[in-house]
Order: sequence, then structure tokens, then C-alpha cells
Amino acid sequence: MTKEETWKKLAELYAVEGTMPLEKCIPKGFDLSAVNLSGADLSGADLSGADLLLANLKGSNLCKANLQRANLRKADLSEANLKGVDLGSARLSEANLILADLVEANLSGADLQKAHLILANLGSADLSGADLQRANLGKTDLSAANFKGANLGKADLSGADLSGADLSGANLSGAKFCRADLSGASIGGVDFREVDLSGADFRGVDLSGADLSGADLNGAKFSRAILRGTNLGKVDLSGADFHGADLNGVDLTGTRLSKADLSGAVLKGANLGKVDLSGADLQRADLRGANLTEADLHGADLRGADLSEACLSYADLTRADLGKADLAGANLKEANLKEARLSYANLKGANLGKADLSGADLQGADLFKANLIEVDLSGSDLKGANLSEACLWSANISGANLTK
Repeated sequence: MTKEETWKKLAELYAVEGTMPLEKCIPKGFDLSAVNLSGADLSGADLSGADLLLANLKGSNLCKANLQRANLRKADLSEANLKGVDLGSARLSEANLILADLVEANLSGADLQKAHLILANLGSADLSGADLQRANLGKTDLSAANFKGANLGKADLSGADLSGADLSGANLSGAKFCRADLSGASIGGVDFREVDLSGADFRGVDLSGADLSGADLNGAKFSRAILRGTNLGKVDLSGADFHGADLNGVDLTGTRLSKADLSGAVLKGANLGKVDLSGADLQRADLRGANLTEADLHGADLRGADLSEACLSYADLTRADLGKADLAGANLKEANLKEARLSYANLKGANLGKADLSGADLQGADLFKANLIEVDLSGSDLKGANLSEACLWSANISGANLTK
């Protein structure tokens, strides 16, 4: 519908006289409730304060229109062109905006409660202070959108593109972000407690100070992300991707990291006591001085990892691969290293008192000045290992290979 046709229709519906331009013909606050303007050309129109309750604007052109404080509750705006539209403080609760184009739209302070925005394009839109409680934003393009101070409580953003978006100060309680792309988003200090973030993409994101306690992060991607000071208490991170992530000094007590990818991650001084890291990939990880007391690392891949001065007492490292790992000065008291691979590992000065190394592969390992008191080395392979000045008092070396 052209502008002329739209004008004629409005003139017929509301007995508006004159030939003034459409954008000037509608008085402020004009009642357009339940009007059928599907496919209409309202580009640039001044509809500020208009009552468009239940209006049918499907496929209409509202590009750069002024709809500030307009009432669009339950209106049908599906597939509408809303590029650059001004919807500041507008009421859009339960509105249908499916497949609508809202690129660079102003929705600051707008009421979008329970609005349907599936597959809509809100790239670079301003949603600061907007109320999006229970809104459906599934698979929506929200790249570079501004959500500062917005209320997204219980909103569904599953599969949404939030890359480069600003979520600082937003309320996300009960929201769903499963499989959402948050790469490059600004979310430092955001409260993600109890939020569904399963499969979400946080690659390269600075999450410093964010609260992720209790969130579902199963299969989430955190490669190259910064998580210093992030609260990850009691979080399920099974299968999560932390490749190259910065987790320096993070407290991971109570988390689950089984089969997680932590290769090349920085975990210096991190608290991983009693954490489930079974089957995790920790190749080349920096775990200097980390606390891994009673951690479950059975079957974990720690090849080339730096565990110098780390505490691994009572840890389960059954069949773990520690080939060429640096364990100099590490505390492995009473650790279970049964059938573990420690070939060419650096164990200089390590404390292995009462550890179980039965059947372990220690070929070429450096055990200079290591504490091996009451260690079980039965059936282990120590071929070419350096045992100079190591303390083997009461050690069990039955069946061990000690050839040079």
C-alpha cells in the first residue's frame, strides 16, 4: 500500500479532510486501535502517542516513523519495516514482531513484556531500560544491541545472536540463553545466577566479576574468555570449552568440569579442590600453584601442563596422561596415579609420599630429590628415569623396570 493509498484509507476510516502530508495528518494520541493497515506505507509518519492497540500493521513500512509513547499492545507488526523507528517508551506488550526489521530502532524504555520477536532483526537497536520480561527473542539478531539496564527476566533468547551486545546492568534472572552467541558482548559484572546458558558462546568475552553461580553452562564455549574473579560456584561445566581461557585465581569449588576442554587455559592459583575433571583436556594448561586436592582427574589429558608447586594430594589421576608435564615441587601425597602416564615428566622435588604409582609409565621422568617414601611403584616402568637423591624409603618396587 502506497502512502497515497494509506492516506485515503485513513481519510475514509476517520473522515479526515484535507490533502496535508500523511506524517502531519494524524493528531497526537489519535485512536487507531484495531485498524487494519497491513502493508501500509507509514514511513516517516509522526504517530507519537497514537493508540494502535490490536492494530494490524503486518508487512507495513514504518521506517524512521515516530512512535514514541504509542500504544501498540497486541499489535501485529510481523514482517514490518521498522528500521530506525523511534519506539521510545512505547507499549508493545504481547505485540507480534516476528521477522520484523528493527535495525537501529530506538526502543529505550519500551514495554515489550511477552512480545514475540522470533527471527526479528534488532541489530544495533537501543533497548536500554526496556522491559522484556517473558519476551520471546529466540533466534533473533541482537548483534551490537544496547541492553543497558534492560529487564530480561524470564525472557527466551535461545539461539539469539548477541555478539557485541551491551548487557551491562541488565536483569537476566530466569532468562534462557541456550545456544546464544554472546561472543564479544559486554557483560562484565552481570548476574547470570540460575540462568540457562547451555551451549552459549562466550568466546573472547570479558566475564571478569560476573556471577555465574548455579547457571547451566553445559557445553558452553569460553575459549579465550577472561574469567578473573568470576563466580562459577556449583556450576555444571561438563564438556564446556575453555581453550586458552584466563581463569587465573578463580574458585571452581563444587563445579563439574568432566570432559571439559581446558587446553592452554591459565589456571594459575585456581581452586579446583574436589572438582570433577575426569576426562578433561588440560594439555599445556598453566596450573602453577593451583589447588587440586582430592580432585577427580582420572583419564584426564595433562600432557605438557605446568603443575609446578601445585597441590594434588589425594587426587585421583588414575590412567591420566602427564607426559612431559612439569610437576616440580608439586604435592602429590597419597595421590592415585595407578597406570598413569608420566613419561619424561618433571617431578624434581615433588612430594609423592604414599602415592599409588603401580603400573605407571615413568620412562625418562626426572625424579631428582623427589619424596617417594612408601610409594607403590609395583609394575611401573622407570626405564631411563632420574632417581638421583630421591627418597625411596619403604617404597614398593616389586616388578618395576629400573633399567637405564
